[in-house]
Amino acid sequence: MGTLDPSSEEPPEGEPSFVPPIHPDDRLWRHPSEIGRYAAGASGRHNVRILRRFGPPTVAGALSGVLVAAIVLFTMHALLGSRPTASNTAARTPTPVGIDATLLHHAAARVANSLVTVSAQGPGWNRVGSGTVVSPDGLVMTAASLTEGASTLTVEVGTKTWKATLRGIDPDVGLALLSIAAKGLSPAPLAPPGELKPGQWVVAVGTVATRSQASAPPIAVGPIEAIHQPLQMTSGDLLDTVQFDIPLSRAALGGMLVNMQGQVVAVALKGASGPGSPGAAAPARLVMADTRQLAGTGKVSHGWLGVSGKGVPGGGTGETDRAGVAISSVVPNSPAAIAGLHSGDVVVAVNGQPTPDMAKLRQAIRLQSPGARVALSVMRSERAITLSAVLASTSS
Repeated sequence: MGTLDPSSEEPPEGEPSFVPPIHPDDRLWRHPSEIGRYAAGASGRHNVRILRRFGPPTVAGALSGVLVAAIVLFTMHALLGSRPTASNTAARTPTPVGIDATLLHHAAARVANSLVTVSAQGPGWNRVGSGTVVSPDGLVMTAASLTEGASTLTVEVGTKTWKATLRGIDPDVGLALLSIAAKGLSPAPLAPPGELKPGQWVVAVGTVATRSQASAPPIAVGPIEAIHQPLQMTSGDLLDTVQFDIPLSRAALGGMLVNMQGQVVAVALKGASGPGSPGAAAPARLVMADTRQLAGTGKVSHGWLGVSGKGVPGGGTGETDRAGVAISSVVPNSPAAIAGLHSGDVVVAVNGQPTPDMAKLRQAIRLQSPGARVALSVMRSERAITLSAVLASTSS
């Protein structure tokens, strides 16, 4: 993979230098020294280098044709291929022509002090990843996959390394909470629920594998492809993920996706690996919920209904033709049994949200709190009925 080669000629005073756009397939995380003068400008005042996909939005003469071609290529690359089909996916809209480097710099700078390096050691192996500070008294959220099987965990804050304690894991969300003895840390500002939208551009901020690689965290930008997506992974199924089109190194997992206001919208769990394989992150609202529960009890309680089943396709648009989950078994004395759900019923929605397959039904139930009352839209012998269930608790 080649590095960027900005022109060595300085522009006339007061005019910005032009940096050629990055090839659409060359979007892996880069060390800031490879980026050159991207957001810092000739003065070099900024210590966070910005990886920009595009040059300035206006380019005179022959350079304008090069920029337009690069934008078209990137737009095709980002939008083609398999995409989730739910309504909470990004529409196929044109990629922005330019991204304000100053805005990106400020967004990344706002969370820079909330990014830490997490190291996990086991017999004969060592993993390095990122962590997101979530409280001033030493709580750090990271990707659960980073901590799996580790006998020793450490967190590096600035130039100091702290031994970390694993407070708990939520395998349904993919997050692990660590604690260190440090005080006075800078917690990341989390975006409020509902702020994130498909098609929105975000900045991914993560650490690097070794301190010799950079004096500031590398960052990259890309679009959100979908929200509220269940995801199957080798380590287990995740209930609710934000999917995005940014390749990440393993060292960046546990790092942050940040909006242009410098608020964390998600914690990265995996990077994109090509068309049809987007990256995944845990949304901020689940980061907040897991922080409260894991810090308090060391485990996370999710709603539980007590059924198993299989998705069945719908035959049309009518009420009796909707896709849903055909119930194959109901646990005795479970919330489902108490509500009157039977084997052979087809659950087509929970609280009005469609459940076309078991992953969506599981998501709809387990993201509810224990004790919550839910409305089950059910097809029984071609007749639509509504059942009410009070969810029980299952702990991660």
